Amino acid sequence: MLVDEIWDFKSLNMGRELEIAGEFIYDSAKEAMSIRGLNNTYEINIILYTGAVGIERLQKIYLCLVAPDPTDVSSMPKCLGKHNHIDLQHEVNKFSKDNLKKML
Repeated sequence: MLVDEIWDFKSLNMGRELEIAGEFIYDSAKEAMSIRGLNNTYEINIILYTGAVGIERLQKIYLCLVAPDPTDVSSMPKCLGKHNHIDLQHEVNKFSKDNLKKML
C-alpha cells in the first residue's frame, strides 16, 4: 500500500471513529452534569460505561494512527481486538515513548 493510500485509509476511517468516540464522551459528560445525586447506581453506571467506551475508542484510534501499515494485521497491537483499557494504555505509552525518542 502506498503512503498516500495509507493516509487516506487512516484519515477517513479514523475520522468517523473520532466522531463516534466524541459522541460517547459528550453523552457521558452531559449525563454527569444532569445527575441530582449519587443514589441512582444505574444512572452512574451508564455515565461511567459510555465515558469508558469513548476513551477506549480514542485509545484505539491513536494506536491505528501510529501503526505504520494498518492493512498489515501482524504489525497491529493484539489488544485492539479486546476491551482492556490497561493493555491499550500500555500500548499507547509504548508508542508515545518510542515516538518521543525519535523526535528528540
